[in-house]
Amino acid sequence: MKLYQLIAQKKVDIIYFEPIDQTALAKMVKKVNRKLNIPIGSAGIMTNGGQYLYVGLDNVAATKRCGEELIRLLNKKYGKGQWPKNSVVMENWGPPGISITTNRHAGFWKTFEPALKENPTVKMVNATGMWDPATAFKAASDLLTKYGDKLIGAYSHDDPSATEGIVRALELKKLQYPVGHPKHIPIVTYDATKTGMQSIRDLEIDVITEQPARGYAHLVMRYLY
Repeated sequence: MKLYQLIAQKKVDIIYFEPIDQTALAKMVKKVNRKLNIPIGSAGIMTNGGQYLYVGLDNVAATKRCGEELIRLLNKKYGKGQWPKNSVVMENWGPPGISITTNRHAGFWKTFEPALKENPTVKMVNATGMWDPATAFKAASDLLTKYGDKLIGAYSHDDPSATEGIVRALELKKLQYPVGHPKHIPIVTYDATKTGMQSIRDLEIDVITEQPARGYAHLVMRYLY
């Protein structure tokens, strides 16, 4: 049953949500505010309006660390200001048009852009993974077909797009090597999901900046009740 039907029939006691379309869901939140006197809350992603409880972190601040770590890894491998000429670094984006995607780019870019100025022939290339492994795999595969071994590093807005998208695409192109191998391509991601942490243990990716999503949800429900 859709939310607006539940509202009309008053068959809902509490609402927890994580929006993809922040504007559309804001309208629904406002409708709930007007018509129902019930607790409502969100974790991780905010809407563009309405009154509700929100628990989450600063995605800009959190992803600055991703940029710092990828710079550290590339400087360690190649030397500061000595990254391979005409190489590329991949950024795998989440769904366009929502604040969490914008913020996860902004934080990373704030710290990573100065390193590109130190390595002026290196450029960023963008893949839109949509937080979906299959979409991320295709996007990464397309970029690898175009750039091949010019790829020297990758940053993903989410774990599944890195572990099941970028890593699998590198495997298909025979460019995936374990962390510590001289040919390993550093990968930094954000979330710390179960699959992401396993990928760290499997030496597939290098660094994850944690987002305790389950903790957010737990706190929202705890406060709402």
